[in-house]
Amino acid sequence: MKKNRSYRKHLLLYSLISLTAIMLILFMYDMINRRFISQYNAVFSTYDEMSQFYDNQNEAHEALRSYLYTGESHLYNDYESYIEDAKENLDHIMDRLSSENNLWRFELLENMVLNYEKNVAMIQVVAELKNDEYKQYYDHLTEINDSIVKTSDEYFRLLTDEIALVRIDIDKEINMLQMVSIIFALSCFILIVWLTYRIFRSIMYPINQIVQNMNEIKKGNYDLQEIASSYKEMNILCVALRDMAISVKKNQENEKKQAELEQRLLIKENENLIKDEQLASSELKLLQNQLNPHFLFNTFNMIYQKALEEKSAILIEMIEKMTECMRYTLSNRSRTTTLEMEINFIRNYLFIQSKRYEDRIHFELMVEDDVPNIKIPSMIIEPLVDNAIRHGLSDTEANGEILVSITHEDRHIYIRVEDNGKGMDIEEVEKLIINNYEKEDRKYDDSYGLYNLSRRLEMFFGDTAAVNISSMPDCGFDALIILPEFING
Repeated sequence: MKKNRSYRKHLLLYSLISLTAIMLILFMYDMINRRFISQYNAVFSTYDEMSQFYDNQNEAHEALRSYLYTGESHLYNDYESYIEDAKENLDHIMDRLSSENNLWRFELLENMVLNYEKNVAMIQVVAELKNDEYKQYYDHLTEINDSIVKTSDEYFRLLTDEIALVRIDIDKEINMLQMVSIIFALSCFILIVWLTYRIFRSIMYPINQIVQNMNEIKKGNYDLQEIASSYKEMNILCVALRDMAISVKKNQENEKKQAELEQRLLIKENENLIKDEQLASSELKLLQNQLNPHFLFNTFNMIYQKALEEKSAILIEMIEKMTECMRYTLSNRSRTTTLEMEINFIRNYLFIQSKRYEDRIHFELMVEDDVPNIKIPSMIIEPLVDNAIRHGLSDTEANGEILVSITHEDRHIYIRVEDNGKGMDIEEVEKLIINNYEKEDRKYDDSYGLYNLSRRLEMFFGDTAAVNISSMPDCGFDALIILPEFING
């Protein structure tokens, strides 16, 4: 029985062959380039040092001549610096030279520089004595410098000729390298084309058969043709495709049963949603029916007392505020409103309550600029203010405070109602949060409650809205409603 081969091993072998060929070419190019660069560097470094020597020698002679005319000491220091640099250039050149044919030339040039230095020392002595030999020494010194310059020019020519010879040798080697590279590259190209053809043929033919089988599966035909392949990865893929065809057939039957079950569950869920909607609507109607008698009775009674006591125009303003509140509560029985209308209602509501509790409670409303006017469930702020009055500040005789703030940040709207009342125990707050704000003892069944508020927001906004509370004994109560801004009003 023939053993199945592996795509991975064959691809690895082909990759190693191609990589080896490429590495050989790169290694050969690198070795030759290094040798070319080394030859060029040696010649051009000598040429550069020779150029620097030429410049330093000329600068030294010019500095010495200026010193002899002016007698300024800094010019002599410049001369010494330039002449030392020139000798250092010669030392570098001789260190790089390996051929004895050219080394003696630069040794001769070095001796000429040393002779130049000796004559400089002599001319200094003669210059101090101020005798007639001064001009002879100076002329001799100039002759030495001219000889150095002339010799340097000759050596420049020799170095230029040497560079030309090196370039000829390099050009010959480059031509030979190009021929070898062309032959080698052509061989690698033929090898890669042959390997690519083998890989393409061994992969594409079975893949085409697999595609045909998959098209048959799409048509609903699960009787697949056998695929012959000598590679074990392809055999594994063919077995997996055959198993998939069997599994698809079974899954079709299971999905049909699952779809029927989901349809029944969806109908049941819709029925539950309708019940929740009806429950929320009845809860809101209960709140509105509850708000009207209590609120209207207390308000009109307070208006009557104010009218008797003050005989002031405030009566007109309070009646206007009351009328607007009544219009809002009666016109929003559809359960939805806008944030702007809710703010106007709560502003009127707080105004009336401030007149009612003016000796006990101070009310304040803060609305940030440019808060989006989104659609919201109606009557979501008033229950929190009402709970703060009736429970948080029920025992407060004076200096009670209720703050309603509406802000906008990070694509969310924050509605906060805070009071400085008696607060709640931490255990009771934690129990409320765990029970989703549903009180077990129903102590305040006549209030709207955080539970109903949380349910209404969840039904309207889903998981994108939230109600958070925080409180401690004697530290007041803080209720926060977080709304998304994506529902525009």
